[in-house]
Amino acid sequence: MKAILIALLLTISPGMAMAAAGSPDTVIIGAMHELELELDGNREAFRAEPALLRGVVDRILLPRFDTEFAAQRVLGKYWRNADDVQKKRFIDVFYRYLINNYATYLLDFRGDEVIVMPYKGPADEKYPLIRTSVTLTKGDKASVDYVMRDADGQWKVMDVVVEGISYVRSYREDFGPEIAESGLDALISRLESTTPELEGRDQ
Repeated sequence: MKAILIALLLTISPGMAMAAAGSPDTVIIGAMHELELELDGNREAFRAEPALLRGVVDRILLPRFDTEFAAQRVLGKYWRNADDVQKKRFIDVFYRYLINNYATYLLDFRGDEVIVMPYKGPADEKYPLIRTSVTLTKGDKASVDYVMRDADGQWKVMDVVVEGISYVRSYREDFGPEIAESGLDALISRLESTTPELEGRDQ
């Protein structure tokens, strides 16, 4: 499970248009290389100061992850009725919620745990799927696939599919009943309560 959660955060590579990059699998390959460079020799410092690690993840990940599109897909029908303030709050807190939950797992990442499969899809694919194989602790393999999207000329990750399960779909199924019962503002406030850096901020 830990290796899978690590793979979830490997959405941290330079986004480039397919016409320039040739193949979107180079995005994930570059992500792993960049991550290893950041972690090499700094793991203990990051363990002692998790905020430093979150800062690194923010610097590398945030510009390269399609936070708005992913948030829109997670909220589904509720996105259409949300106002601009609610949308911004949810985009911010959903990203932070993921990072706070999973960032420390990055400290155990090793590049040789992940094999990126060559992309063989069409050059004009709207949502290219990059397949990877992750080696788990006991030597078993798990599939972790990245759904990419061309966002204004940059490749960005908009979904991660672990063993056939989409994280966007999973969170939509988790959050939907809560929104239906208590409302979107209540969900956002609950998530903000788990992310102290957002709790109580000006809205």
